[in-house]
Amino acid sequence: MNTMISLCPFCGGTVAQKSVLETVCGGGHTASIQMNILVCEKCSERFYSLEQNNRLEALQAKLENQQTEGLQPTGVSFKAV
Repeated sequence: MNTMISLCPFCGGTVAQKSVLETVCGGGHTASIQMNILVCEKCSERFYSLEQNNRLEALQAKLENQQTEGLQPTGVSFKAV
């Protein structure tokens, strides 16, 4: 990450780097991606670098445009009614 912060600007909690599974939706599709980001240990607010944010936005755009090549199918999604 380019900018390291140690305290959460929202609650004052300690911020630490964590490995999280992010879920991105678009075009009726859902994709998951493992990322190392900064997370507040008190309020769970997540902080992304510009590069990480751009990567999530690019993934969402691919999904919205039905461009799923290069993505590995991992199961089937269901909607509860």
